[in-house]
Amino acid sequence: MSETTNDAVDWNEAEREALDALPRERPLTRTMEDDAVRRLEREGILGRPRARGWWIFTGPRLAWTAAAASALVAVYFAGFAAGQRSAVRATAEAFVALHEDDARQAEIRVQQTGSAYVAALATLARMAADEQSPDLTQGREVAVAALYAAAEQLVRFDPNDPVAARLLVGLQRTERPSDFGPKSVIWN
Repeated sequence: MSETTNDAVDWNEAEREALDALPRERPLTRTMEDDAVRRLEREGILGRPRARGWWIFTGPRLAWTAAAASALVAVYFAGFAAGQRSAVRATAEAFVALHEDDARQAEIRVQQTGSAYVAALATLARMAADEQSPDLTQGREVAVAALYAAAEQLVRFDPNDPVAARLLVGLQRTERPSDFGPKSVIWN
């Protein structure tokens, strides 16, 4: 392939001066630029710019955008529901533990009170056996009144308990605490 330059062609002096006098650049007009852009777009080399930000809501991307938004909402509410369930479970466990602690405390108090009651009755029985004590009628009245009240509470606690029911029936057949007369009972 042969190169063609100014030196390869035989130019005369006037032609060479006219050629050198031509401008090396030509100013670009707006119409020339628009024509070039349209031609490049027609040939598929250049595409039209899309509006930024709204491109996800056009064409097939709309379905993907809707699916992604639905998935985000589903994940959010699933997390919220799981958190609520966990909180409810933790609260229920705390209430059960609190109730169990209260039940244990009540059991301990019943055991301590029962032991103190039996110990006090043993002391009264020793005093009655020694016959050195004065009249122990008031102590007996208090012991029977406490036993009667405990039997009533035991039947209220478990109405189907045969021992508690027989104890209460046996106490009702005997004298009731109110049958002892006008003496006062002091509870501490």
